Amino acid sequence: MTAQHRQQRLAFAQQYRNFAGWERTIFSDECTFVTGNPHMHKVWREFGTRYEENNIQMVQNSGRAIVCVWAAISRNELGLIIRINGHFDRFKYTGCFF
Repeated sequence: MTAQHRQQRLAFAQQYRNFAGWERTIFSDECTFVTGNPHMHKVWREFGTRYEENNIQMVQNSGRAIVCVWAAISRNELGLIIRINGHFDRFKYTGCFF
């Protein structure tokens, strides 16, 4: 975060410090959780040997699981945590309520 970002966030917080509408405000966000290590690993091999047997690791299943969720919170209440199946578009988003 740059110094300018910090200044902008502080200015926003100071502007809404005494905001009277917090009891009517809902914060929501979605998040994706991934098990395992989804990052690629570096493999060092000689040029042209990509498909040689000693350079291939056979796997049947990665074992990785991906779960997408949406949740909301207000000043006085925790919302539900809703699992998102498939693509999360505006139609699914408007269907998530307290």
